[in-house]
Amino acid sequence: MARTGGAWLWGLGALCGAAAVGCGYAVGADPVKSKAGAGGSGATTFSTATGGGGAGPTGGAGGATTGSGGAGGSGGTVVPVPDPFVPTAMGTGEWTGTLPPGGLFDPEATVYFPGTVLPGEKFPIVLFAHELDLGDTDYAATLSHLASFGYVVASVEYDYNPLDTDHHAPVDSMTAAIELLTQSPPAAIGAISDGTRIVAAGHGLGAKAAVWMALENGSIDAVVGLDALDDEQGIIPSSKRPSITPEMMAGMDVPALYLVTERGPAGLSECVPRPSNGCRFREATPAGVPRYLMVLEDFGHLQLVDGYNCLACLTCDRGPQATHDAKQLAARGLAVAFLEYTLRGKAGYLPYLAGVELEALRAQNLVRDATAEWQF
Repeated sequence: MARTGGAWLWGLGALCGAAAVGCGYAVGADPVKSKAGAGGSGATTFSTATGGGGAGPTGGAGGATTGSGGAGGSGGTVVPVPDPFVPTAMGTGEWTGTLPPGGLFDPEATVYFPGTVLPGEKFPIVLFAHELDLGDTDYAATLSHLASFGYVVASVEYDYNPLDTDHHAPVDSMTAAIELLTQSPPAAIGAISDGTRIVAAGHGLGAKAAVWMALENGSIDAVVGLDALDDEQGIIPSSKRPSITPEMMAGMDVPALYLVTERGPAGLSECVPRPSNGCRFREATPAGVPRYLMVLEDFGHLQLVDGYNCLACLTCDRGPQATHDAKQLAARGLAVAFLEYTLRGKAGYLPYLAGVELEALRAQNLVRDATAEWQF
């Protein structure tokens, strides 16, 4: 179970020294914790592959080697880590069906899972909730990318009434997905889900639900929020749509990655207003909890959906199509790096969160430079 499955190992100061960014705090001032032993004398640590490094999302600088012994190690065995921007050769499978209890009107889910499974092998679960007016298959490329790194990713539908939106509905569907994957998995998937390692993730309202899920459900180990939105989103105020930042965030005690889009608050639509965006979630997450904020440069809220010209994508301000694929791939790679570092303790992914690989993304104008993010 989360928070009780083993001692946290703290790497103090690994992220210190970054420039101040949005909301008036310094990225990286928090201690880093992971559930696997990284560093220390003789320990097995991880690094990116040697020799020219990975190509990175746009074929530019990326994949620099972290050095002998890995972060904090002395004389340990260096184990290369796969490039987070490139899907692995594991491949993926896909299953679509109804969430428990399986009635005629119960929401559906699409599950993406590793295509290569060894006997008895189990993988962490990622629960994903979509943004309003979208669907469980609108993020297929991103979620398949995650699955190829060894995750069972359940993208859930949820009940939605546009006149009286219930912000807890995605939480209910993600809870049902845990039951589906751990208690009665479909034959097409098999018993490959590890119910002791669970991530809550989502986009927009779905990202808010992911945080809410972590606040309520002690089985959640980490959160990935894609352009989280803590907004009313209803014609009439309702207790079904409470603000959780900062009102409920004191109980947030698991690592979180908040990916924010620079154009989210832009344009006439202002799809993600600044007072409600992922910056606020990061600010409200307690200081002792690892909390990462990455701003995708010149990128729109609905560009996190597969495809640039989807019908719904036209309703929010967008960045240029020429850089769309590279920035979407950057978001996928950052999510992979966060999960691999947080859940599996692979320290070779830390430079993507705070280090040389993140700086490479900034140099390619994919992620905002730390010295400029304060403007956001």
